Amino acid sequence: MRNTIKSIFCALLMALCIVSCSDDDSNSVEENGVTENNGSTGDDTTGGDDTSGDNDDTTNETSIADEIFRLVNEHRASKGLPAFSKNETAEKLAADHTNYMIEQNRISHDDFNSRFQELSRKENARTAAENVAAGQRSAASVMESWLNSKEGHKENIEGNFTHIGIIAIKNSQGKYFYTQLFYR
Repeated sequence: MRNTIKSIFCALLMALCIVSCSDDDSNSVEENGVTENNGSTGDDTTGGDDTSGDNDDTTNETSIADEIFRLVNEHRASKGLPAFSKNETAEKLAADHTNYMIEQNRISHDDFNSRFQELSRKENARTAAENVAAGQRSAASVMESWLNSKEGHKENIEGNFTHIGIIAIKNSQGKYFYTQLFYR
């Protein structure tokens, strides 16, 4: 019985891991289930939006994810922190979750514990966190949203993690959804 209680307590703690969300389209930041106005206009003046239809979406999505990776490590370097290494397992889990968010048409951390358990099993992860977002049209705008949020996002980016998986996927209406999955 004691082990069951400990297991439940540990599962609850893991579910309360540092997680954070943002959605540029609604000009809000979701923190612990409370939505607050973040003062954003929702305008993206940083570029990166492919509205011409000339580029392959997969290539553009990969380019955005690669640019986010570069910007994350550039930010970490500016703080004297080591760069993250990309990880295929984290990237696949991030892609699966991003596709789930697209199906639900909302950002979420649903089933985060399963992603953490998979990272623990396959990569010996001891801790993990994630950032999710939707609506931003460029790597720079999603990074700006995460870095300027009230809590969670920036802490994950600057956190004591070693590996990352980053995904940007455009839904059928042209809206991007993002997942960053961090672990060490």
